[in-house]
Amino acid sequence: MLNAANRDPEFFSDPQQFDIRRQPNRHIAFGMGIHFCVGALLARTEAQILFRTLLERMPQIQLVDEKADWDLRKPNSRMLHSLNLAF
Repeated sequence: MLNAANRDPEFFSDPQQFDIRRQPNRHIAFGMGIHFCVGALLARTEAQILFRTLLERMPQIQLVDEKADWDLRKPNSRMLHSLNLAF
C-alpha cells in the first residue's frame, strides 16, 4: 500500500517522524532499479530552487498548525488537503 511507503519500522527508526537527514534513507519516492523515475533529477533540482527561493523571499515563513491536514478521501495515497502557513 502506498501509505506504508517509507514508513516500514523494520527499515526506519521512528518511521512516522519526518527527518530530512535520516540515514540510511532508502526511500522509494522515485522508484527503484529499472523503474527509477527518469525525471527524478529534474524534480530534485526544481525542489532545491523552489525551497531556496521561498526561504530567501519569505524568511519568516512558518507553519500555522502543528498537525497537517491530510486528504483522507484518498485511502491509497498520502496527500495534503491543506497546509496553513504564515509569512
